[in-house]
Amino acid sequence: MMLEATVGAQDHQTKLRRNAKAFNPKDVGGGTAQNNQIRQKVGLTPASLSAGLGVERGGVFIALPELNSRSSKLGSVLQRVFFWSNGRVTLYDQRNFSGRRLDLTGDCPHLQEKNFPERCNSVHVESGAWVGYEEQNYRGRQHLWDMYESGDYPSADRWCSSSDQIASVRSLKQDQSVPRIHLFEWPGYSGRRCEIQEDVPNMMSRFRVNNISSARVLGGTWVAYQEPNYRGAHFILERGDHNNCNEWGNHSGIIGSIRRVQFM
Repeated sequence: MMLEATVGAQDHQTKLRRNAKAFNPKDVGGGTAQNNQIRQKVGLTPASLSAGLGVERGGVFIALPELNSRSSKLGSVLQRVFFWSNGRVTLYDQRNFSGRRLDLTGDCPHLQEKNFPERCNSVHVESGAWVGYEEQNYRGRQHLWDMYESGDYPSADRWCSSSDQIASVRSLKQDQSVPRIHLFEWPGYSGRRCEIQEDVPNMMSRFRVNNISSARVLGGTWVAYQEPNYRGAHFILERGDHNNCNEWGNHSGIIGSIRRVQFM
């Protein structure tokens, strides 16, 4: 339903752009008859402005009328999806969301180029899903920040890390397909196969196997943990074929648990 609403908002905004005219958003609550006509034409009301259900682009305020009938929380989510395709994340160099901060809405191969130290002790995910790497250019140990636990990580241990080293960050692309992954015991998609469509907190209890050497991601984006209950070192599995576990950075081949990456 959320995807349908988002697509509907996009289609409607395309139509609104054809009729929208430039005006001063400060005058939207009252003012000239011309502004009243403009507000009617683009579907903008003072209520939608106060709720933040629109955006100014090049001097033109575009409303999203579909959001007026939704809850403010849903409207906020849809706006984030529509205007920040990659999402938004804030990094802090101190615990509990304090100290220096860095806001990102896209990939960053070198945090130092943003004048941010290569350390991170807390993270707030506004939307989307993100991976922090301990080395520049998306190399080294991976750390996932998604919306699994409301997007708040007050300390590094919340993302299963004993180190605050973060040198690069990238956003994960959301795959809208039905989540589905095949895990294979041996490289080259051979040996026992585990077909998974939902979160699995304990691979050994569920499938009696935790040695995984290849994978085919048929839908969704997944994160595999070396320990049960989504703990320990973890690795991102995006849509496509992965002939060997080294391809996703898991040199041991052990998967103790696996879950779907949460984007909202």
